[in-house]
Amino acid sequence: MVTESLFPDANELSFLGIVISIGVYGYILLMAADFIGDGADELLEALPNYGTIIGALLVPVLGAIPDGMMILLSGMGNGTKAEIQRELNVGVGTLAGSTIMLLTLPFAVAIFVNRRPIGCKGQAEDIEESGQDGNEFTEEAKLSYPNFISKTAADRPLYHTKENDQTFAIGSTVGESLPMSAKIMMGSTITYLVVQVPAFFASQTFVQKASLLSFVVSLALLFIYCIYSATKSDDQHRQDYVRLKREMKQNKLLEDERWHANT
Repeated sequence: MVTESLFPDANELSFLGIVISIGVYGYILLMAADFIGDGADELLEALPNYGTIIGALLVPVLGAIPDGMMILLSGMGNGTKAEIQRELNVGVGTLAGSTIMLLTLPFAVAIFVNRRPIGCKGQAEDIEESGQDGNEFTEEAKLSYPNFISKTAADRPLYHTKENDQTFAIGSTVGESLPMSAKIMMGSTITYLVVQVPAFFASQTFVQKASLLSFVVSLALLFIYCIYSATKSDDQHRQDYVRLKREMKQNKLLEDERWHANT
């Protein structure tokens, strides 16, 4: 009996077909995440007074939908209980791997590219400002750090830079909310340990009960985090972000006008 399906069966695909499928599905997820980010920026610019709700609750929930759909669809196929469980394991593994990558690689690249000289106050100096032609080095940076700004991000030193017979440390300054966010993420691993620790030595029945307990704890922590995110105060950071996005949009409009004028 021949059945038709909207999605191709991976068991019937060649290696090239699998690579193409990964590329297609990855592109769809990329576009979905891009649309979510653009929509969030527009909402934040249109409703700046609700920036905490939009940035801390709405955007993460919308961003989790594509990841949740991967797990949901991985368990909706036909097959035995063992086969469906194996497919769910693949979906959860994919979600965990993508989350780990987003928490490590982009963060490391951002710190590497954004490294700046550390000033006398122990903070990374602001060496760029928004100008008519995009971001430009400030006059203070041109006078204080000429050697540093003359190099590209890849060629700049990693730890120290010598400027005008003075040596400055190099690093990045993170936001005030980042340490608390890191503690919250580390605390969320408790829900994994509730299941993983019994899985090493307990019976399958006990592991199932532990999984149910982990689910309840996860919902409780999510509820607490939502309340925390909705009530924390970050008015200054939100206003700075809205101002930066507005300046970037204005610079892009100016660049488009120059391009059309030259053509």
